[in-house]
Amino acid sequence: MVRPGQIYKISANILKSRLQMTIRASISCNGVEIADVTQPVKEGVPEILNMRV
Repeated sequence: MVRPGQIYKISANILKSRLQMTIRASISCNGVEIADVTQPVKEGVPEILNMRV
């Protein structure tokens, strides 16, 4: 269950890529996006993406 006002963390790790990539994550409810995050990620560097609902 997703609760309003909470921060949700997502871990992203690119295993193989010569180029930097952009990761996008979102939470939606009944087809309506209620939170999203976009962040550049490099190969082999784990990143934490934070979303506030």
